[in-house]
Formats: sequence, structure tokens, C-alpha cells
Amino acid sequence: MEAPKPTKVPTRDYQSYSNTPWNIFQTLYARRSHRKYLPSPNGEEFAGELSALLDLACEVRGASRASIMAITDPGLVDVSKRAAYKGVSGKINMWLPRAPLSALLLIDLPSADVRAGRPVELPKAVMAVQDAVLWMTERGLGTCWLAGVNQRELVKAASLGDGRSVPVIISIGRPALDAPRTVSYGGISYKMMSRRRKPISRIACLENAGSPYPVTDIAPVRFEADSSGIEGLLKSIRDGHGLMVSRASAELALDACLEGARVAPSGNNAQDWLFIVLRDGKRLSRLAGLCGMEVADPPKMAIVAAGHAWKFEKLMLDRPFWDIDVPIAMSNISLVATSAGYTVDARTGGIDEAGIRGLVNLPSAMRVVGVTGLT
Repeated sequence: MEAPKPTKVPTRDYQSYSNTPWNIFQTLYARRSHRKYLPSPNGEEFAGELSALLDLACEVRGASRASIMAITDPGLVDVSKRAAYKGVSGKINMWLPRAPLSALLLIDLPSADVRAGRPVELPKAVMAVQDAVLWMTERGLGTCWLAGVNQRELVKAASLGDGRSVPVIISIGRPALDAPRTVSYGGISYKMMSRRRKPISRIACLENAGSPYPVTDIAPVRFEADSSGIEGLLKSIRDGHGLMVSRASAELALDACLEGARVAPSGNNAQDWLFIVLRDGKRLSRLAGLCGMEVADPPKMAIVAAGHAWKFEKLMLDRPFWDIDVPIAMSNISLVATSAGYTVDARTGGIDEAGIRGLVNLPSAMRVVGVTGLT
């Protein structure tokens, strides 16, 4: 397959800081939402490799393997994509039934979890799926996150049983790599939305939500990035260590993590999220206690991830974007941090949301989704 091409403009030349290829950024910049595909059925080998990758991602993220269903059978792929399109909700994805997809991923969860005020399983499954999306991007495959699908018909088509919800599906296939036409929905969304990413200074803060993160020059101290790819990075997270001989400076690592969050996929490209960086020792100890971490040995730095909880989204979709989009960004953050030589601890559950909200002075319209500690 043709190598993926970058689709986003980086904040700075991250590769210039590394003596080894900083491959995670090539992958992050290449990932985009594909709505045009070419026929290219995948065989049993791909199905097996995808399943193994999902096993690893679910282990790393603490997600139930049963929460992610990979559909690779051509007949079931066709039935499922048409089921997702049925009804009013599916009309926002009018391209889907005609797309020659080779596979689908379904997030399959108990309805009670998806509808909860603070889902437990959903953010973990979302992070694992984003890991898989980036792994497929490395392979030159095209993907697209799709919410607003017809859950009832999908549950029936995939024989998931009563009490199950499918808040998100991922289309998978060989991408049509030519530039999309502006007269198509894909072309409009790509040209008008996909490349308009907010700068780090608008999505990140330092120590509290009222202090914009300073994007300044970073000393050109070179290190050796982990260039092992998504699967290798996931294994490093699982094993609790990096593969580095050296690691990036704290300033570069944090900036790179925020860049990873900045370019993460977002529903309607709204980017209604905020990432608060903590570096003060006393505040990190307080944060550790609020997250169930060791207070006596807190992370060296941390990123609190939050998102706007707009109520109208819950009326239109099954879940507001905050508990889907922000975990996607947290996956990016943890992979970038690991590639920079840091041990990461990404948590979405077992945290004191009210306490963290007060610690970082989070606006009332926002929800704390999770915390990523870097050591």
C-alpha cells in the first residue's frame, strides 16, 4: 500500500529533536477520517493480526476484550454498515452503505454503562480502539470514527443481545488517496474542518484552567525516540517502561503530548476539550491522592484531560462527545509520552472528579475525563 501522507501542520519540527525516527508523529499526522474507499478485501491474516492488536490494546487500557467487536467477514460487514445507516440518525453518514469497506470495529457495551453519568467501560474501550486506529494508519489503511449510528439495527445485525449499546463504530478499508472533491461531503469536511486544528495555547493550560500553556522555544537537546511503532509502544506501556537510551526533556515531552492531543480526531472537529498540565510538586501529590496513586511517589508531571459536556449532544447522539473524544486524545498522549521515554499511568476511573475540578479550577461546563501521569 502507498505510504500514508501527512494531513496536519505540526506545531514545531519534533523530528529535529530526536536522533532516531520519531514515528508516532508520522502516524498521528497521517491519520484522517476517510469516507472514500477502494475495494480491497482483507484476508484471515489481517483478521488475526487485528485481533491480536486489540487483545494488547485492551490489556493496556484495562478494557474488556468483549467491549470491541471486529467484523471482518464481508457479508457481515455489508449487513452491519447498512444497519448502521438505517433511520434518521444514519442519514448523517450517507456515504456509508456505498463504501467498499473491508472491516468494521464496533464498541459493544452494556447500555447502562453508556448511559451512566460517568461511564466506566466506555472511555477504556475508546482508548483501545484509538490504539487500533493508529495501528491501521501505520499499515496504510483508512478509518473513520462514526457516532450517531442506528444502534438498535446494529445490535440486531451483529447479534449482540439485549441490553447492549454501540455508541461508536469505525470504518476500515483501503483509502482512496486522491484529494477529495469539494462537492462531496468528504471533500467539504476535509477542507473545511479536518485541517483546522486549534493551537496548543487554546487547548492547554498550566497548573490551572485560567492559565494558558506557554508555547515557547525548546532547547535543542536531542534524545532517542522509541521508533518501534504502535504495537511496540503499547507493549512498553504494558510493561511499565520505555525502550530509551535517553529521553526527551520535560518541556519537550509535555509539548509533544499536547501536540498529540491537538491532532486527535474530534466529533465535528469541535475540539471542545482542555488539557491542564501540572508540574508543581505539592499539586502533583494532591492530584495523586485524588487519582488513587501513591501520594508519597507522585508522577513527575501530569495532564488532566477535560471536555465540555454539552447537553444538546446527548439529545442528538447517545453520548456527548466529551466521553468519546477526550479518551481518544488520552490514547495519543500516552503513546507520545512513551515514545519520548516516559512511563505513563493513564486513568479514567477511580478518580475524584470533584476534587480534581477544584484543584485545577475547571469551569462548571466541563467534565474531568481522566489523568495521565508521566514519570
